[in-house]
Amino acid sequence: MTRIDFKEALVYPFLEPNRLNTLLFPGLIYFVQNAIAGVIGLTMAGIAMVAEDSNLEKLADVIAQIMNLPFSLVAMALLLGYTWKFYTNFQREGPQCKAPEWMGQWKSYLLSGFKLYGFYVVLMAGVYFVLLAPLLLSLILFFSSNLRETDFSTVFFIMVVGYLALIVFAFIFLIPFFWAPLVHTAQKPSFRALFNLKKAIQITRPRYGQLMLTLLYMILVGFIYGLGTMVLFCTCVGILALPFIQGAATITTAHLICQGFDYQPENLESSGS
Repeated sequence: MTRIDFKEALVYPFLEPNRLNTLLFPGLIYFVQNAIAGVIGLTMAGIAMVAEDSNLEKLADVIAQIMNLPFSLVAMALLLGYTWKFYTNFQREGPQCKAPEWMGQWKSYLLSGFKLYGFYVVLMAGVYFVLLAPLLLSLILFFSSNLRETDFSTVFFIMVVGYLALIVFAFIFLIPFFWAPLVHTAQKPSFRALFNLKKAIQITRPRYGQLMLTLLYMILVGFIYGLGTMVLFCTCVGILALPFIQGAATITTAHLICQGFDYQPENLESSGS
């Protein structure tokens, strides 16, 4: 198992052969998404002010979020699909792989992204059911018990908050397993193959410690790029640079995940032919 090279992942989006695909196009996607969200938000706020309707003012933000949702889903689907393709190149060529091209591949990335949406909706529903079922059973037993009113509210609060905190921690430690399906299907991406959870567990377990380190590195990436964003905000180009920083952060985290798994499929040669 190779050691994670944090510096290599951090500078990868800025290398000369990759800039067009790792900075420009992801940055433009984020830029358009942010611009649409801003226009919708300002429009709804303006309508609420002109109408002088207090109820509309309260709903304006919610309506803006709902209107922006389709555009956000399309943007994230494109980036998810691109990331999936990036895993393919990384497994074939290594950490200094050529970044996938965007030109002529927009439809492919979009469809791949929506495949991943479908998979993760099903997966998260299953995980939530497994984690929340004991809570629901406990609540049923709890409400059927005979507690005094003062004890009832206190115990209820402690039980629900404690269990929800446990779920949050469980999700944190399960994150590497959520990455695994994209990695082991990168050479032959298909919706059906994503549900091979046995394979996902097999490639994650021996690398789990390194993948948790990858998660810490990703947090560090967010801090570094966030600090860079704050510095750029002091200049006139700061706001315009933000989407491209988001794009670079997306590619850097994908590079880190690939390094963390260091996964070479058995059928790599045949899949690449």
